[in-house]
Amino acid sequence: MTDRVWIPVADADAWALATTVDVRDGDLVTLRRDGTDHTVQMTRAELEALPAAVLDEAVDDLTALSSVHDATMLDTLRRRHAADEIFTSIGNVVISVNPFKPVPSCTPDSIARLSQQGEAAPPHVARVASVAYRKMTGDDGSPPRAQSILISGESGAGKTEACKLCLMALASVSGSSQGATEGAVESALLLEVR
Repeated sequence: MTDRVWIPVADADAWALATTVDVRDGDLVTLRRDGTDHTVQMTRAELEALPAAVLDEAVDDLTALSSVHDATMLDTLRRRHAADEIFTSIGNVVISVNPFKPVPSCTPDSIARLSQQGEAAPPHVARVASVAYRKMTGDDGSPPRAQSILISGESGAGKTEACKLCLMALASVSGSSQGATEGAVESALLLEVR
């Protein structure tokens, strides 16, 4: 029987860690949600159906998790967000979690540095833009190919900011002038679909 599991909860966390605190004769198990006094009772069968609590390091690519489940992925995103690491990969897709504040990895200097690193950069929209540019121009050693970058999310998710960061990265990797960069970033508002 598992001692620590992820339990579904009805609050903003969606999943929370819980520890087995009591096993009664028969089929009843009591769990305590970590960090609270809240307890939950369930049968052994219900407990065995829950995902075991595997707490990997907050990896920068979710494909590296040893246990892939909604709970472990959300926990990784939550821990990275708390450390101002707002970008996480899942293969060649980048997930960003809006920090609702300035973060060091989104300054113009950081964007310029990350866009020059290309595929070697950590997860970031600048890496996506840089890789797309290099594939489009053939600078990656392969024949030039058309590229597109899709930025998707709910209202308030940070799509406009992500688009601005992509444009800054494209300007940096292409060697555009500062004036052209500012014009592209300012025109980003015209690209929004409402």
